[in-house]
Amino acid sequence: MTYILSFIIAFFESTMHLTWIDTFAGRKDNKKSIRMMQIACLTGLTFLCFMFLHLRATNILGVVLSVFLVAFFSSRKWWLNLLLSVTSVTVMGVIELLTLYSIAYLAQISLEEACLNQNYVLLGSILSKGITLLVYMAIAIKKEAWKIKKKPEYWMLFAFILFVYIMAGYLIFAQQFESNNIAFQPLIMMVTFGFLFNIFFTFMLFGKMVKQMEEEEKRSLLEQRVAEQKRYMDEILTAQNEIRKVKHDMINHFIALEAYMKQNKNDEGIQYIERIRGGLTDVPQGIYTGNLVLDAVLSSKKVLAEKNNISFSVDAIIPKEIPLEPTDICIIFGNAIDNAIEACQRSEKTKEIQVILSYKNNDLCCRIINTLPTQMPGGKTSKSDKINHGFGLEIIRQTLEKYNHMFSIQQENGMFVLSFFITCP
Repeated sequence: MTYILSFIIAFFESTMHLTWIDTFAGRKDNKKSIRMMQIACLTGLTFLCFMFLHLRATNILGVVLSVFLVAFFSSRKWWLNLLLSVTSVTVMGVIELLTLYSIAYLAQISLEEACLNQNYVLLGSILSKGITLLVYMAIAIKKEAWKIKKKPEYWMLFAFILFVYIMAGYLIFAQQFESNNIAFQPLIMMVTFGFLFNIFFTFMLFGKMVKQMEEEEKRSLLEQRVAEQKRYMDEILTAQNEIRKVKHDMINHFIALEAYMKQNKNDEGIQYIERIRGGLTDVPQGIYTGNLVLDAVLSSKKVLAEKNNISFSVDAIIPKEIPLEPTDICIIFGNAIDNAIEACQRSEKTKEIQVILSYKNNDLCCRIINTLPTQMPGGKTSKSDKINHGFGLEIIRQTLEKYNHMFSIQQENGMFVLSFFITCP
């Protein structure tokens, strides 16, 4: 029975040690076979420490060394592995010690008496493992930014599960103390550790579910971005057709004007020019930077901004060809200006967006400046849908990774400034 109990504890502690390491060092290999090898190696080494290193100090050193060696599966930095090994074993030991102190206090006995009572030691070990599991998984979730902090009902659910587990374990042990039947000890051990594994796998499954939901949201948003790019390209084709139409019409207009001039019908010619001008005033004023794709994006965003009473200005001195692929122009400027419009909509001050572009010595410099929202905590996004907003900035960063670039976001004099600088090869 002692061997089985020690092996189960070794397995559970090994899993939590690896969770701690993955949280701060990451995993170099996501293959399940490598993961199972890590758990098997660490479980075996920890079990040997429990069996053969009977002194408390040597046992702790043996576990630290075991965790340190297995940590090399995740990180090649020996100092990081040593730090994580020591901190993980220390945190686990402190939680176990505090749990035994609590049991001794509640049972109104000394700590020495609690340590000498096998039932109290087993109860303390199981309870401490449950608390350690909750602490480690909470740190992992926070570190991985799984957005659970926005869902307090999930934390309440996990706290309820842990409470049920503790109460069930307490009642089972209370029954054991009353009956003093040794035959029940294997059953108690199996049930209580079953509770532990149930909580552990609940955390794991929930983490997988949250990551899958985030991937679905990213995929959906990416589909929206692709649809936007298609719309921009359609606008470009429409603009080209309009240019061809205007060119064709102007030829006919020149022929008509030439006829008026040859016949000295200046008044009729002036009236004809006025009619042409009247037709042109209905055409919305677009933005002309010299780059056709950029013109389409900026012109469509200008219309959207002006519909929301936002001042939109562009100061661009760039050649016809710039070192950005057409699809990347749509992604970068479309996302950046969408974020700027969203921020201005949430502002009670004068709403304005400025796009400043310059190209010199094969270097492209861009600054997109917009009014900050009325309330914007510590540089964090003010969007109600923070995942989509943050993902928009992440798309910009990832797109710029194709180029030799510098990227920054900052606040200047009550304005939000997104800047990037691309050096052409």
